[in-house]
Amino acid sequence: MAERMTIVDGEKIVYKGLFDFRELYNLIDAYLWQKGFDKRIRKNEEHVTKDGKFVHVVMQPWKKISDYAKHEIKIDLSVHDAKEEIREIDGVKKKFTNGVVEATFWGYLVTDYEGRWEQRPEYFFLRTIFDKFVYKLQTQNFGAMVKNDVRLLKSEIESFLNLHRFT
Repeated sequence: MAERMTIVDGEKIVYKGLFDFRELYNLIDAYLWQKGFDKRIRKNEEHVTKDGKFVHVVMQPWKKISDYAKHEIKIDLSVHDAKEEIREIDGVKKKFTNGVVEATFWGYLVTDYEGRWEQRPEYFFLRTIFDKFVYKLQTQNFGAMVKNDVRLLKSEIESFLNLHRFT
């Protein structure tokens, strides 16, 4: 069984106003591709309510760092009370979504994801000793990389949403 360490725990963005959901999704997709993550979508649902649309997407991209460790990011993106609006910008009509966006981020460092060090009790003991004393700095560096990836993604999304405040 792999060991999963929580590095970033539930950092949240809440935005209310105009935005383009398709561009937001493409921004997240492009960021993950640029950083070398393999995208995994756990949940993708859309409901129409009397107040507007409700969209809920849960992504869990991952990236191998080495044969022993990998990064996982969990992104919980939900849009409440979404209604389409058409605005004219520089003489061009464009569709926007008006609603509430909530994005929550978690970052994990998963070690021994293939379970090679848990086949026998002696291996498990050796893995614990190696993790604690030999690979301590390397594990800390991997944790810092996870934190950096999550914070960069969060700041990109915040910047994107803040751009639409002025349209």
